[in-house]
Amino acid sequence: GYAPRDEGPVAMGEGALEREVRLGPGGSVLVRVVDPAGAPAAGVGIEHRGPQGADGPAFGAPRVTDAAGELRFEDLAAGPHSFR
Repeated sequence: GYAPRDEGPVAMGEGALEREVRLGPGGSVLVRVVDPAGAPAAGVGIEHRGPQGADGPAFGAPRVTDAAGELRFEDLAAGPHSFR
């Protein structure tokens, strides 16, 4: 029932540790981590916080990026999501 919406890449500058994005129903987020030279950074812990509750739940246990420096979060509920 919902068309996908591609927001495109959201770059985080040096020193940025957290980013909030607003998703439509069934949204997904692909996190890609690279080192300063642009090479994929494997094994980096990424925490996610979803939209439940007035202030949102606590961040969940970190999941880690794969060998390509990527980690995908899929079928997320509509609303604000934070990643750090």
